[in-house]
Amino acid sequence: GGAGGAEQEGRWNGAATPDALLAGTAGAAGEIGAMVLACAGVDRDADRVRWRDALAQRCPGVGTDKPRILVDNDAVGALAAGTGGELRGVVLIAGTGTIALGVTASGFRARAAGWGPAFDDRGSGHHIASRGLAAAARAADGRGAHCDSRLLPDILAHLRLSEPEDLISWAYGEGPAPAWSEVAQLAPVVLAAAAAGDVAAGAVVDEAVAGVV
Repeated sequence: GGAGGAEQEGRWNGAATPDALLAGTAGAAGEIGAMVLACAGVDRDADRVRWRDALAQRCPGVGTDKPRILVDNDAVGALAAGTGGELRGVVLIAGTGTIALGVTASGFRARAAGWGPAFDDRGSGHHIASRGLAAAARAADGRGAHCDSRLLPDILAHLRLSEPEDLISWAYGEGPAPAWSEVAQLAPVVLAAAAAGDVAAGAVVDEAVAGVV
């Protein structure tokens, strides 16, 4: 969930390329009767058309007689998976990002969140992890009321770093900010600390929960 998108700045992002998606279908394009792609960041008609055209070019036999290539947001796919294919109800995704989608019996859609980490995305793995990193930095500086939080040593151990200052190289060593998924991987560390009674981690989790309800 969240607006990472399969495509950013005109380039296919990471492994989410048409060729990668179709790698296991070589020589079998004529046997594909339909194709559905539910992908984060696909919200505009232009996004759907771009993906659909790219897939159609690589599978010429699909979608020629009738529209058999369907492209939509990943929340739509999640909702359909939970209802046996019927697009009706409400789905909440809280992963690297968050998104909530509701669809009525008449087909009307309403959504919230899904803007991505640049817009806070409260309740997501990225939100939990980034707040945990901030708390760890405050503990390293001796700032705040919870300087004894276990978040700092736990995050350092998870990343196999020795000193708090090593977090700076980890965060900015390859650009102005770490990849969203690299940050989000720390969410389980924060959740584990909260479950163990760490006050600072618990405050992060409380804020996250408030962001999705």
